Amino acid sequence: MARAKKIYNFMGIRKLALAFSTVLVLVSIASLASNGLKFGLDFTGGSLVEVGYAQAVDLDEVRQRLRAQGFEDAVVQTFGSARDVLIRLQVAHDPQLGDKVLAALRGDRSRRSSCAEMSLSARRWGRSCVNRAVLGMLLALFMVMVYLAFRFQLKFSLGAVIALIHDVLIVLGLFSLLQIEFDLIRMSEHQTKNTAAEHMESFYRPFSEVEASGDKYDGLIITGAPIEHLDFDAVTYWDELTRVFTWTQTHVHSTFGVCWGGMAMINHFHGVKKHLLPAKAFGCFRHRNMTPASPYLRGFPTIA
Repeated sequence: MARAKKIYNFMGIRKLALAFSTVLVLVSIASLASNGLKFGLDFTGGSLVEVGYAQAVDLDEVRQRLRAQGFEDAVVQTFGSARDVLIRLQVAHDPQLGDKVLAALRGDRSRRSSCAEMSLSARRWGRSCVNRAVLGMLLALFMVMVYLAFRFQLKFSLGAVIALIHDVLIVLGLFSLLQIEFDLIRMSEHQTKNTAAEHMESFYRPFSEVEASGDKYDGLIITGAPIEHLDFDAVTYWDELTRVFTWTQTHVHSTFGVCWGGMAMINHFHGVKKHLLPAKAFGCFRHRNMTPASPYLRGFPTIA
């Protein structure tokens, strides 16, 4: 007996969908205008304090001393060496801030003689990361519109860009309503060749500091890297990355891997190896859904 073909009349509910989408967009705009986004220390303005010790220092003790003096949200990490400490504070720049931080860290001189030789410098740091991200997004949207206008028609390019803005706006509205905080995390020891070390130290938290803090996250995105041809064990930061994967099981509600990050997660959690191809595979390919009842593949058609 032939199965009846199901027909979903999506166009029949277009007016209802348009009304619902309009409400979501308006709510998102209102929330962004009133609440804004809750940025972490990696995005917001504040003060950056560099402290030099005579010998290696325990970061946990530094955090405890700062919290005891009222610096609850201080982000503490090492840079350069184990004797140099970078402290980020979500407070307006104060000419006396350096003295206050040093006073909080010195404590009892008889127990912390290394503190007597501290050197300190403080400088302002702001929202340049946010500004660059917005500029990059606008540039990307413009290039998408130009490509679609030349490849197809101008009206298609406008429609595509409006659809992208619509999706991004609703997602940002959701973050604004829930006041979800953003943080940027990097590998602790890996030195990237494509971004200035000072930028990474100023705007990204090393994983070792996040791990030690005990912070928990609603979500984590592990991005890709152009190292597809390297074996996983040959990646210099593979050991630390596997620690990140293990850490996510108890400290992150949902983790999403992008490109090589996704391949690495599949290998770590499920033992799936990479299969090198003679040429890059990109696009849409014929495929067959072998397990249509799977919750991950339900609804995916077979394209022969």
